[in-house]
Amino acid sequence: MADYVAQDAFVAEVAAELTAIHRAATRNDDVRGQIEGLLERIEGDERGEAVQESGTALANDLEVVADSLYQNRTVDGQTVINFPTRLKFQYIFLHGNAGGGEAGVSMGSRDVLQDLRARWSVHQATTEELLGPRLDAFNQLVRDSGFSVIIKIPAPRRPIS
Repeated sequence: MADYVAQDAFVAEVAAELTAIHRAATRNDDVRGQIEGLLERIEGDERGEAVQESGTALANDLEVVADSLYQNRTVDGQTVINFPTRLKFQYIFLHGNAGGGEAGVSMGSRDVLQDLRARWSVHQATTEELLGPRLDAFNQLVRDSGFSVIIKIPAPRRPIS
């Protein structure tokens, strides 16, 4: 029974981290879309040169993080051969593998989780920097240039199941 309890706890940890990755990717995509929309609306406005430059750089950095978190070019069971998996899918695979085991959680699964956590912590810190201080600075530049700011979407309060 102790093995099943430990397995359940392990799978719950993986699920919680996967939820955090989903939320980060969703917030990232939303903010990047807002930035790109703003840049389209102010294109050609001479007040917006600095905003264009800063917004393009921030959107590009958000795209780099997004590309590290999930593979958006995979559309079916065949394209996984052509495009490498990203962090989100690796968590999904671990979740399914650990949850389907009959003998508890293997040491290999525990090692994989530690590796994924190390990688996720880097992406998480980068995301927090981009959607925190970098976005705040960009919004201040937008305000100072006479345009409307990007809306920060607060993180959901309850886990996604």
